[in-house]
Amino acid sequence: MDRFRVMLACPDRRGIVAEVSGLLAELGANVTAASQFTDAESAQFFVRYEVEANLGQLTSKSLHAELLSGLGDLLAHPDSYFVVRPADHRPRVALLASKASHCLVEVLQRWRSGELPCEIVCVVANHPHIEEYAGWFNVPFYHVPFSSETKGEAFREVESLLERHEVEVTVLARFMQVIPNGMAKAHHGRMINIHHSFLPSFIGARPYEQAHSRGVKLVGATCHYVTPDLDEGPIIEQEVVRISHRDSPAALRRKGRICEREALARGLKLHLEDRVFMHGPGSSCAGKRRHACFRSAMHKSMASCSGQPGWSCGPLLAVAARTRTTRGRHRAPESAGAHVGRQLRTARRVEH
Repeated sequence: MDRFRVMLACPDRRGIVAEVSGLLAELGANVTAASQFTDAESAQFFVRYEVEANLGQLTSKSLHAELLSGLGDLLAHPDSYFVVRPADHRPRVALLASKASHCLVEVLQRWRSGELPCEIVCVVANHPHIEEYAGWFNVPFYHVPFSSETKGEAFREVESLLERHEVEVTVLARFMQVIPNGMAKAHHGRMINIHHSFLPSFIGARPYEQAHSRGVKLVGATCHYVTPDLDEGPIIEQEVVRISHRDSPAALRRKGRICEREALARGLKLHLEDRVFMHGPGSSCAGKRRHACFRSAMHKSMASCSGQPGWSCGPLLAVAARTRTTRGRHRAPESAGAHVGRQLRTARRVEH
């Protein structure tokens, strides 16, 4: 059997599921899994299908053309989004890293074990010792030094490497350089970042020491898309862990690294499996609401399975709110102790 994924976002109205499912049946495709969600605030509908057909009966190109023709009224709206992809598509992924290796190694190990459906084609880092970890998995490594004087040139070299390797998804695995606006726009919906979830409460150096002094009860990590607004892109996935007064700053950092590894790996998997749409200002499905990710979800690339501890990453739809801007300054997710719980409660999922 040939298997495909069909993702559709459009203004909501009665009968969409019946119309799409009926057309798939007419084309000889069998729906094996489906997830749907309607966002009440924007009246936008989202659905993700997994379908199969007899060998040679359909290709992703022919299925796309037939659905495009049959669903013309749905897809004519400027807020609509539609894509068909082979279920076995393995995007080409590049990993960017700096000094810390925990997120990099986690992604490489999950890829090597077959958990992540992609091809990791290169590792780029501004610290040469990262080559050792890339070598463990026989992935090409490139050292690109960064300094205040050569930063522009260094980013041009990084861009050149991404183009040379025909990279489809770029993962910032604790890459501690601010992505230029032009690069962020060029990779919109295709560049994923991970960071701790203390911002904006504990900004600057030594956030874990600041959090320890404040007595926070949760630490966490946020996986999100990169946008020109620093650390304010749509959230794909989050992870939190409870702590106590017995935990030292070093223990907080250790637990925080565990959260970072989990959130990044899960968020990347969701993106690779086409489980996310981005919706809101600046996305392909613009609406009069906050910027958000709808999982099995909304934008011209995809993103996430929900972000609450213990939630499975099966087929689903979920939504995560965009991080806020405080007093004109772009801020990332708020303090773990005070606000991560609120952020997680914005996530909703619908399982088939």
